[in-house]
Amino acid sequence: MAFIPFSTITFLHNQYRTLSSLCFCLLLTGCQPNTPEAMLEDYINRLGNVLELDASLDLSDIHPTPLPRRRLRLIEEIPVRQGLIEVLELYQCDLLPLIAQRNSSLGRVMKPSQKLVYELKFFVLMRECVALINTLDTEPEVREQIETIWQIKQANLPIVLWNSLYNTDEMEANFSASEPPLDLPSDDDSEKRLQQAQFASVRLSLQHFKQLSSLARHPQNWPVPDFIDAIEDDYLTLYSNRFGSRWQRSLLITTVTLNTGANLIEQRLKSRPFCFPGHSNKKADILMNVFNKFYAARLQPYLALIHQQGDVWLSAHETILAPLQGTLPAAMQDYRQTHLDRQNKKGQWQQYQRALQRHTAAWQEILRQCNMMPDRSPKQT
Repeated sequence: MAFIPFSTITFLHNQYRTLSSLCFCLLLTGCQPNTPEAMLEDYINRLGNVLELDASLDLSDIHPTPLPRRRLRLIEEIPVRQGLIEVLELYQCDLLPLIAQRNSSLGRVMKPSQKLVYELKFFVLMRECVALINTLDTEPEVREQIETIWQIKQANLPIVLWNSLYNTDEMEANFSASEPPLDLPSDDDSEKRLQQAQFASVRLSLQHFKQLSSLARHPQNWPVPDFIDAIEDDYLTLYSNRFGSRWQRSLLITTVTLNTGANLIEQRLKSRPFCFPGHSNKKADILMNVFNKFYAARLQPYLALIHQQGDVWLSAHETILAPLQGTLPAAMQDYRQTHLDRQNKKGQWQQYQRALQRHTAAWQEILRQCNMMPDRSPKQT
């Protein structure tokens, strides 16, 4: 048998005691992973305990609905016949370099973002070409062909914008079902600044998308946006950040949590009063502790984060989609109403609002019964 030095045995024993003490400490303090799911599940568990009701909450299988399949979102453009393009090559109008770029081997496999840049630059030059030929002694047939191309490009503009903005890998990633929820608000200043900077970048990218979408309203009088050559940065932001997917999951799990908490309080009050007038109630003190430490101090800041950032994100998508309403395919119309419309009573946002109001009202009722209503009632975020 191999000999193990006494010093080694002592070291291993001390390490074991340290690990055991740490585990015991974690059990005593009820430490939980610092994730939104753990925070929400812990809140419901504590609320159920004080109300003496069975309460369990598993948020692991709650995920947002991704965008409809791309084949259901993609819209075919009206093609421009090759013969018409040859007319433009003959009369050029500064379009020849763009036409050559589009007909190259790389141009035939452009990503949606690159095609968007090409189409917007082509659109502006095409508009100038139409104005130019109207000042020249142009053969009627050629003039008619150029006018035909211009009409097709105008009809295609909303389709080009729709396909380039919402039928991309980047936007699909921003609506995926696999991302975790938004992080809990941080007390660390550097972490807080990082979270704010990440959301600011998403906000700026969506602002650019809003400007692009608005071009569909006034095809006659806009220049190529000054940020267009850097548009890949905005697509990269959406792909790497994936705020939309994370926010939608946060919205769903908090909606379930709020309704579950309201159910518990309503069920308890329906079965028998939680507090009786003139009677001391130690459980009421524990309830107040849950309210202050776990609802007001932990859940409320997360709800405020979801509300503030979600309102900006939803508003941006509503603005982006508004000029493209007549273009959206049926599958996307249904998705928009359910997931991106703040006013739709059956939509996710309104379901969350109703859950929040119900949860707030339940807390107010039980605290009022125990004569423990704070000076300021639970905030409605």
